[in-house]
Amino acid sequence: MKKIIITEEQLNLLSTFERNKHIANYIKSFGIKGKLPAFDGNLKDYYESSLEEAYKWGCESTDYIKKDGFPFFKHNFIVDVAGRFLFNKRRLIYVERSIDIDTSEGFENLHYKSIGECWTWKRENSQSYCANFSLLKNSIVNVVICGYVHPQSVDWLETIYLNSYNMKNEREIRMNDDAFVEVAYLKIQGEKFPIGGTFLLNASSDKYNKNRENW
Repeated sequence: MKKIIITEEQLNLLSTFERNKHIANYIKSFGIKGKLPAFDGNLKDYYESSLEEAYKWGCESTDYIKKDGFPFFKHNFIVDVAGRFLFNKRRLIYVERSIDIDTSEGFENLHYKSIGECWTWKRENSQSYCANFSLLKNSIVNVVICGYVHPQSVDWLETIYLNSYNMKNEREIRMNDDAFVEVAYLKIQGEKFPIGGTFLLNASSDKYNKNRENW
């Protein structure tokens, strides 16, 4: 019988695949297989009613927003934010979210209720926050969850506000309390990794309190 020799490089590739598969299974645990319904409405119908309230929030936090006025604020969101959204063939909005996972700790004690509500609408713009990991720890794996969301899952009031002030470069899109994101693949350490189909992941509010006094 011929002896099979596995090189160190092949072992590393196998180990990486198993690690990525374990990560993918954890991500998939937040959802079920399926696809979101197509969006055939007018995006403006979802966000327009929140523009004035978001403007008031902006005036309270940032001086130049009030100075520029509501017409500029409205134009900025419609043209420079919503006007730059990416859509798929079903007119769902592209979103992505970056998380860092410590693979040495396992996933049993994380106890998250959802995959998280803070996403970005700009491709390759997501960054991990509040992970509290050392950059020198080699067990930390960066995962970017790439997917699409229906406008009804977006918290438009907070999204408009978050794209209007000093942190607008984050290009954030905030999910509401009943949000689901359609995901078919991840980027693990920058490499695309299919998850075995299309999943609807729970992205509902888990961490942030909607009362702005607690921000």
